[in-house]
Amino acid sequence: MKNHLKQARYIITETDPKLLPLSLAEVTFVGRSNVGKSSLICALCENKKLARVSKTPGRTRGINVFEVRHDRWLVDLPGFGFSVAPQKQREYWPKMISGYLTSRPQLPLVLVLIEAERGPSQLDFSFLQWMSEKKIPCAFVATKVDRLSPAHQIEQRARMASALGITPAEMYWVSAQKGYGMNELRLDVAKALGLIKLSPGEKRESEEQEISC
Repeated sequence: MKNHLKQARYIITETDPKLLPLSLAEVTFVGRSNVGKSSLICALCENKKLARVSKTPGRTRGINVFEVRHDRWLVDLPGFGFSVAPQKQREYWPKMISGYLTSRPQLPLVLVLIEAERGPSQLDFSFLQWMSEKKIPCAFVATKVDRLSPAHQIEQRARMASALGITPAEMYWVSAQKGYGMNELRLDVAKALGLIKLSPGEKRESEEQEISC
């Protein structure tokens, strides 16, 4: 299967959403610190050096933009929650994240990442409540699923989906390290960016499956 994201390149980091240039389409990754956003972006684009991956939570301290094709972006937002970043930066992140998510009209898809082993936390639910109030649609991605045994994966996927109010099939179930579930997510990201043309039937199906957080 052709990887339409493979040519992605880093172009800019910005802390003020108002200073970001316009794009044609953006797919954004958001979630708690250390949930695996950078690792997932690297895996999707098959480039381990594309996004900075660290074992230390809070290393993403700005809005990191990767251009897949002209004016079609992948956007890595700072993680919310625990961080070793300076206090001033931690206080600014909620404003940075909310400012970005509420000011980008060219945002067809927000991927909310949740670590599969831990499941959604109260902080995740608080963030999703805010997303719902702002009417920002999103899809859920369970990360690091390789840390669960195959038998436990089925049970945990059902438990997470129930907590989020969706069906298990509506949640991406992925492992950036092992490559599990990456093809499906990669294809849907490429479609959201307009890199793959959808038939009318596919477009309607995609619209029906859109989740309002």
